[in-house]
Amino acid sequence: MSFIKKAGDNYDPNKLDRLIISSRPGVGKTSALLNLPNSIFFDLEESSGYFKGDATTDVVDIQERMRVEGVGMLTAITRTIDEIKQSGKVYDFAIIDTLTKIDELAEIVATAKYKASQQGKDFKGPSVLDLAYGAGYSLHRAEFQDIIDMFDSVAKRKIYSCHIKDSSIPKDGDQIAITDIKLTGSLKEIFSAKQDAACALEIDPKNNNQRLLNFKKTESSNFIKCRAQHLKNQIISISEITDKNEFITYWDKIFLDLKK
Repeated sequence: MSFIKKAGDNYDPNKLDRLIISSRPGVGKTSALLNLPNSIFFDLEESSGYFKGDATTDVVDIQERMRVEGVGMLTAITRTIDEIKQSGKVYDFAIIDTLTKIDELAEIVATAKYKASQQGKDFKGPSVLDLAYGAGYSLHRAEFQDIIDMFDSVAKRKIYSCHIKDSSIPKDGDQIAITDIKLTGSLKEIFSAKQDAACALEIDPKNNNQRLLNFKKTESSNFIKCRAQHLKNQIISISEITDKNEFITYWDKIFLDLKK
């Protein structure tokens, strides 16, 4: 079997295997994500217990596992992934909530590994990010990616929930307000560039009961990107609370195969 193919043989303009969804707290990421069918929701912040979800979606409370088993977050995640693989369960989506927690975990693990190494045995700082000349940032990024790669064995498609932070950039002598993904240093650009899409979850300004996924890149939200043609520069209604107080999601607008 040859792995050499003609250009275009695997062409899929709507391919969406890795998606970042960012928002401010309380906008509705968790409630919408829990309604993705046949998903495994890795709850790293103990947020899932406040919301209902799709009957085919499973949830693992990593913080609870840490307390019950007396282990750290990395061990709790590793054990859960191993159990899923051993069970033979195949999910359509793995949801990681949140990237911010993975970022914090990567810093802790990278620091511990560096201090345990021959090179870092005399390092007394609290974080590998305190190393001279920014040397620790590459160690942190490598650890972050190693943790993220663990989820590949759980599902083909991954959705990464992330917090948004406010910052500013200089332009023509002024400071322009922007929103960005809440990740350390250049990690936000490097990790975002590897994904199929990164969008912002927003409240519909015309309807407080609707939530939108914004795939429109602007100067003030430079982290937004999208390769999938059906979503590029689009603002998609993803959820709403109806007049009958029913919560409805429209994930089939994002993942087109769900229409089937």
